[in-house]
Amino acid sequence: MSAVQRLVDFWRGIYESPDPVRRIQELEENYPQELIDEAETPHFLYPEPFYGPLEEDMSNDLLVLLMNPGAVREVDNYSSKINQNVVERYKSWRRSDFLQECGCVDTKWIPIPRTSSICKESCPLHGIHANGCGWRRTRYREAKFDVGLSFEFLHTMEYIPYHSKWYREMDSVRGWMNRATATNLSFDAVYEIATERKVKHIVSLGAAWIDILSSRGFQPEEDIQIRNSDGNVLGRLLKYQLTADALPIVIHLYPRAVRLPSDPKVVNEMRRMLGLPPKVDKPE
Repeated sequence: MSAVQRLVDFWRGIYESPDPVRRIQELEENYPQELIDEAETPHFLYPEPFYGPLEEDMSNDLLVLLMNPGAVREVDNYSSKINQNVVERYKSWRRSDFLQECGCVDTKWIPIPRTSSICKESCPLHGIHANGCGWRRTRYREAKFDVGLSFEFLHTMEYIPYHSKWYREMDSVRGWMNRATATNLSFDAVYEIATERKVKHIVSLGAAWIDILSSRGFQPEEDIQIRNSDGNVLGRLLKYQLTADALPIVIHLYPRAVRLPSDPKVVNEMRRMLGLPPKVDKPE
């Protein structure tokens, strides 16, 4: 069985169980008390280790590696809807379900409000939260129109699958997470996707996957910081090559934000690391 399929089956089994939270605790050794306590709080959000139809053909897609799904505004109003969607998604969604989201069909750069929704009713994320597909749609906009990548679907995979942002400061949980069964399955899947070139490109946002790659003996082939003429940092890029023939993994670090680059200097360095020519903006 492929590493990708093992990851999919692991989480599908969790969400097919009557009590997903308890099932995770049964499957993971030395499950941290901090996570047990968090799971018992009101409006706890189920973990989301990846988003997308990984077990189907991904050859025309983009994979984005992330730290965690992040906090949810007004979680007490939406936790039930979000958790119901998570269960349904991991149990039964197919590629055709995912491809209905708004970002897939956007053909030009559009404004995407941060505090309101322009999510279409046909989108599978519509109505689950006040912002609908806003976060993902913004990443599509950055990848498609800022960086100029050509792809059909944007997959994401998380280092820590839990929503609460405070895990960033918990070294004990991060240390355990780096050894967890779920994390090993995720890394094995990423390794397989890269070495077998199952997607078009792999990029990462933020520093989390630097930790996971380093812990498995991988160091960046390139590590560059791009500055403007005043010396201000525009972005930092790291390129990892897991094997000589694998797809490169390019990590983008941006001060105080998790996003793809928009500055032309950073964009073209990222494209070079991905094996692409410089971006040529088309006239309006």
